[in-house]
Amino acid sequence: MMVRSAVATTAWLFCLTLSPVQLRAQDAPPPPPDEIELKSGARILGTVTSCEDGTLSVSTDELGDVTVDLANVVNLVTHHTVVLRSTTGERREGRITGIADGKLQLATPEAGTSDFAIADLDQINPPEGAVWSGDFNIGLTESNGNTDRRAVAASAEVTRRTERNRLFFRGAWNYADENTTGTRVLTERRLYGEAKDDQFISEKSFLYVKGDALGDTLAAIALRWTATAGYGYQFADREDLAFRAEVGAGYVSQAYTTPGVPNEEYFSGRLAYSLNWEIVTDLRFMQDVEYLPSLESASAYLVTADSRLRLFLTTSLFAQAEHVMRYNSKPSPGLKTTDNLFLLTAGWTF
Repeated sequence: MMVRSAVATTAWLFCLTLSPVQLRAQDAPPPPPDEIELKSGARILGTVTSCEDGTLSVSTDELGDVTVDLANVVNLVTHHTVVLRSTTGERREGRITGIADGKLQLATPEAGTSDFAIADLDQINPPEGAVWSGDFNIGLTESNGNTDRRAVAASAEVTRRTERNRLFFRGAWNYADENTTGTRVLTERRLYGEAKDDQFISEKSFLYVKGDALGDTLAAIALRWTATAGYGYQFADREDLAFRAEVGAGYVSQAYTTPGVPNEEYFSGRLAYSLNWEIVTDLRFMQDVEYLPSLESASAYLVTADSRLRLFLTTSLFAQAEHVMRYNSKPSPGLKTTDNLFLLTAGWTF
């Protein structure tokens, strides 16, 4: 009897303790709905589910799923955590507490309130996975009659971006020949390829490894390849401005086609920067500069500067003027140190 009474008393005390907890949980009000205010003054209450291609999707009790042009939204407040992804692949999480000066106000427990430019927004609550982007462009020249010449220039680049990783691949091919005496004479043949892997160790800092290869017939380069690694810092990574600088070290190997000229190999340092700047709407200036000084001889170094001015004719189609300068302080005997390439091409981004 005493055991039975003790068990009953324990069970009664447990239920007495649990009941208020259950009642509080049942009585707790649901979180308030997200609030979307439009330019017209209308307000939508519901749950923001996603945003893609400038279209905001909201789930409501009264109207079901509705979509709104983000350009028509003057204020936005969410009462649950959302994920924002930029056009460059950066991801941030938090509650949107409003819009000010074209920027979403994002509140997080760790960092407090920060800004996220709407112009840089790619998606809200994006599906998990990598972001792919890139472009290809081509230019052709053909003439006959008193001048018989043909030329082609083509290039493509692809970037795969996740929160902590950025993979970059680029290739370019240039060819030209001319017929002046009944025989076609090669005037240009150049092939270039590059691969680079950036591993982010913080929001702006990253470690990288990079390899590239160049073959240039007129510069007597059978094959020049470089392999480098180092540290980089992303000073800006917005849709209107992206800029990063890198420092590192690596190895350079050059094999020449000129008979009797020995191959050249040395350990090198590396300094580089990359700029992508939207000057005005639809007009961009991009520049990639790399300096590879020999760590074994102060007189040996390579410089490459690739500058592009790109005008968007549609959201994807563009026309481009490009200048590529390659400097080799120790070229094959009898050849110049500097090669300049000027291109007018058309291309497509994706």
